[in-house]
Amino acid sequence: MNDFEFFCKHNLKWLYILWLPTVEVIKRNEHSDFARYPEAWAHYDPDENKIRIVKGCDCRLLRVHEYGHWLVYRVYLWFDALWEFPWWGLGIRSLCLGHRKGGEA
Repeated sequence: MNDFEFFCKHNLKWLYILWLPTVEVIKRNEHSDFARYPEAWAHYDPDENKIRIVKGCDCRLLRVHEYGHWLVYRVYLWFDALWEFPWWGLGIRSLCLGHRKGGEA
């Protein structure tokens, strides 16, 4: 696999994040994140692209706040892909390392 193929494969795993996250209203004891953060009313989970809201705390402003976390995460991934493109996508890594692979001397 060349550098460009690796770059594409690496970024394809994040395609699911392009769609709006699903919202799930649950009881506080149904998810471990709320046990760790008892003051939290909601949580955005980027691994599942899901917003979990504690039952009784659901409101528009809270949903807007959690969608903000999703948007910030999307922007971060975009900048990460932009930053990695010259290294992997254009093959600068191969120019720097030459024939060496895996960091071996």
